[in-house]
Amino acid sequence: MIREIVISHNFILSLLVSLILDRSHLKSLSVPYLKE
Repeated sequence: MIREIVISHNFILSLLVSLILDRSHLKSLSVPYLKE
């Protein structure tokens, strides 16, 4: 169970990082995504 949690946590972190890196041309989309 712990391993699954770590994997999912890393996956979420990677998604957040990708959003932050792409916010330069996705500013209008990154805000709604973070709110959801």
